[in-house]
Amino acid sequence: MIYDCYGEDGDFAYINGFVGSGVLIQTSGNYFRSGYARCGVSFSGTSANCYGQRLWLSGPQTTAWCSFRVWNSNATSSNPYIFLDLVDTSGLPRIRILNTSGNGVNGPYTVYTVNSSGTINELGTTSGGFTPSPTVPDKLDINFNYSMSGSLTIYINSSQVFSYTGNITTNSISELAGVNHGVLAGNSSSQTAWSECIVSSTDTRNLSVITCAARSAGTLDQWTGAYANVNEISVNDGTFDTTTTSGNVQRYKMSGITGDFNIYGVVTNLRATQGGGSLTHLALTQLIDGTSYIDTVQNFPSSFEQVQFVQMTNPITGVAWTQSDLNSSTYESGYQATT
Repeated sequence: MIYDCYGEDGDFAYINGFVGSGVLIQTSGNYFRSGYARCGVSFSGTSANCYGQRLWLSGPQTTAWCSFRVWNSNATSSNPYIFLDLVDTSGLPRIRILNTSGNGVNGPYTVYTVNSSGTINELGTTSGGFTPSPTVPDKLDINFNYSMSGSLTIYINSSQVFSYTGNITTNSISELAGVNHGVLAGNSSSQTAWSECIVSSTDTRNLSVITCAARSAGTLDQWTGAYANVNEISVNDGTFDTTTTSGNVQRYKMSGITGDFNIYGVVTNLRATQGGGSLTHLALTQLIDGTSYIDTVQNFPSSFEQVQFVQMTNPITGVAWTQSDLNSSTYESGYQATT
């Protein structure tokens, strides 16, 4: 089961910085994998402890796998800035990975538990690290488990670099609910870019994210606006598609998938708000192999927030998605507003 999937501007709450100050949306270069992601969200050491927080849309989990593509510039840490925190429902860090002062990008890194007062307890250090300024971003996978005796395992490019078995609970908190994404080497010239972020109930080491964006209006085009308002890489909440009529459907033809992949699941993310009026509910609507489908209705947020729909199987066939389902010339995805 996919608990969350993200990795673009608008997916994070920026702390101690903003886009243009400590945060950059990188749309070219080696910061992300072209053909998979559309950008890398980069945090720099120019703003002390600037990071992006993501609280998982699924809610808290007692055990899960987390996967990220990570690009790090070649720099030596002069300050132990936040690289990665696993946080609780209040956004407080409970597990922390830190690159201590004097270490390069290739590590080793220190792993801690953190209590409510911010006191850290060292669990150990990694046996390996990331590649400085790689041509392809490194893959970071983390498996945490609060069940049984507790455990935490970390992999970089599928190689295990850290393993701890024992109590990882702090202040009786035995579940995690999100991630702080920061910069690995704390100095003014350093950058860490994040993309292809996945949280899942199953092993993520073979999982990747391919982003399919709207490329044109679909066969039902009943909202006011244009597809260019909803496929932005850098978010602009001042441009949007809108409707005041209950039952109106807006669908888009989507960019397809190049390559040969098995599809583990399809996650649809959009930013939405009610904006006043009587329309209070939003549903995912799709055209799949010529058949219209409307997913479970969710409440409109009261301000612009992300709404997510997760489909582990094709809702029309009832079996696993195939690449041809998503590459079909008739496949469309969008939404419907109702009272």
